[in-house]
Amino acid sequence: MLSLTNLNNLQNWAKIVKDCILRNIALLLILLILAGTLAAKETYRREEDPKLAEAKQLFSQAVELFGSGAYEQSIQAFEKVRELNPDHPGIEFNIGLCYQKMGNYELALEHFKNQVESTPDDDQTWYDMGVTYYFRKDFGNAVRSLKRSAELDSTNVETFYSLGLISLEQGNLPEAQIHLERALKVSPEHLKSQSALGVVYVQLGRADEGYDLVEGAANKGLREALDFLERYPREP
Repeated sequence: MLSLTNLNNLQNWAKIVKDCILRNIALLLILLILAGTLAAKETYRREEDPKLAEAKQLFSQAVELFGSGAYEQSIQAFEKVRELNPDHPGIEFNIGLCYQKMGNYELALEHFKNQVESTPDDDQTWYDMGVTYYFRKDFGNAVRSLKRSAELDSTNVETFYSLGLISLEQGNLPEAQIHLERALKVSPEHLKSQSALGVVYVQLGRADEGYDLVEGAANKGLREALDFLERYPREP
């Protein structure tokens, strides 16, 4: 059985799961664009308004720039959209995502806060705010923001997974177990939650059950699970 000492207070695993969050956020942002989540925030009237038509075109350009990683140019385009259409409901959120990707967490949070002031029930903004607080190591605000996101949308597996990772990194294993088990109830095939829960079980003395979960995720190709098993192989 592995102990907390053997795992160096979860520091090694915390690095693995942090990398997982970074990759997960990058993937999520790409999926948001492909699924049209950003564009879904766009609400233009059908009137023949030249400013609105130009704003619509600029919005599409901003999304394309975001997808290509040109975040500064994307911000500039979103800002021009706001000038042309001050009532656009999602600009603050989109600009916040750009700053988050650039690693400017202070400005990202500023724009996310502006967004929730106008749309307090926007679960996605609360989620990204929580992730941004996590990057700043402000775990208290990260947890509060993520829990608010979960209240608004109880079907987002990434919210419960992120809460589980924060609890795991802080060494709060019972809390991590609750969040990760909840994540798997939402999405039983979520491999990252499965692997992280396996690590929690190992720490709680349920080594066989825990390793079974981690190995199951590793067998399906999850890099984090493979890294864990390489560092901490199951004892005979």
